[in-house]
Formats: sequence, C-alpha cells, structure tokens
Amino acid sequence: MQTLDPDPQTLTWPPPYSVRISKRAKYAHLEITLRNGLEVVVPTHYTQSAIEDLLRQKRRWIEKHLPSVLIRKDDTLSYEKPTTLTLRALDETWQLEYTSTLDKRIKSIALPEQRLALMGNFNDEWRWQKALNEWLKLHAERNFYPWLERLAAKHGLAFKDLQVRGQKTRWGSCSSDKEISLNYKLLFLPRSLAQHILLHELCHTRYMNHSRRFWQLLMKMDPDSSQHRHALRTAERYMPNWID
Repeated sequence: MQTLDPDPQTLTWPPPYSVRISKRAKYAHLEITLRNGLEVVVPTHYTQSAIEDLLRQKRRWIEKHLPSVLIRKDDTLSYEKPTTLTLRALDETWQLEYTSTLDKRIKSIALPEQRLALMGNFNDEWRWQKALNEWLKLHAERNFYPWLERLAAKHGLAFKDLQVRGQKTRWGSCSSDKEISLNYKLLFLPRSLAQHILLHELCHTRYMNHSRRFWQLLMKMDPDSSQHRHALRTAERYMPNWID
C-alpha cells in the first residue's frame, strides 16, 4: 500500500516502540499498526542490543512509514464511530447501527438493504474498530474470490487460491505456486483501481517478476494501467482514518 511521505526530520530517534516476544517467531521483524504504533516482534531470548541493531538497519523504512501512522492515530483518538462504510470497489454503501450491551465481544450482523449491526460494549474504541476490520476481511473474501475468478477466466489465467489479509504496505502479492493474497482495504478504493490490483496479481501467475513481458501483459489486460499506477500513489486518501 502506498503511504504518505512525511518529513523524517519530524520523527525523533529512536522512535517510541514496544517489544512483543513470540514463541512462534523464527526471526525478528517490525510491524507498524494504528493500534500499537511501532512494534518489534522477536523470538525468545532476543537481546536488547540486537533489537537496537534491527531498528538501525530498518531506519529508512521506519522513517518512511511510521510518521503517517502516528498522525492517523492522533486523529483517531477523537474519531467517532462511523455511521457508514463506503466500499467503492463493490459500489456499496453500508449503514452502521450500534447497539450497546454488556458483552465485551462485539458482534457484527449483516442485515438486508446493506445494513450492518454491531452489538456489544463500545466503551473501548478499539473494540468496534477491530469488529469492523474483521467484518471487512470476511466481506472482501466473499467478493474478491468470484471477482478474481471472473477476471482469470476472461484473460485465460489461473490461480490456485486466494487469501485476504490486512497488509500494512502492500495491496497484494502472488506466490510462485499461484496463491494470491489481497488486502481487504482494497474495498475502499474506486473499482477501477481495485481491479487493477487484481489484474496485477493475476499477471504474476504467468510472470513472477516485473519484466517487460509482465508490463505488456498487464497493459493488454488493463489499457489504463499507467494511470491506475499513478493514482495508487495517493490512494491513502480513500482510507477511513480508523482503519488499521
């Protein structure tokens, strides 16, 4: 996903970060989320000096991506629960209805006429945001798979499987065994831009690179691909500021 390009001088060094020890992690890596900011995920027995080395190695990446997330986090602190979801990729506008209960776990129920009911305890703002993100992932999965199938059939391509995730810096990816991964935040993009991403990943089922033949195939499938690539540079403007 394209990110804003803030002035790295505004970011103090080292920036605030948290450390999460994961027994499943084989290698240390960094994550930047709206909820947690900069998080260093490390395997057990990882030393503080190694963490500091990792931060220095990834300094350019951190300075590129962290400031915009911190700005959005500040905006979100006073952000009220949204009343609508505008999913441009599907030409859908969902009306949101909130019902307060004592249940800490917020449930989401899709109702007729594109209404989404959320029920639970809304005292913690992160709960409704998490519930919306989870529903959006499921909704994207239900809609992206048949969309991808139609495009693949139309252009004589094939993919093995589809996964929908919430990547922080990518709209999508394709593995060497033709498994495609798409970002559920594509839902918020205009339909033409979202379809451009789907076609881009389908082209990788034939060419696992960005060679001249790859771009020629993409241009054949999407004659406006150059304009769409340019438009994606400012796609952040389509994202609601509460999205993680």
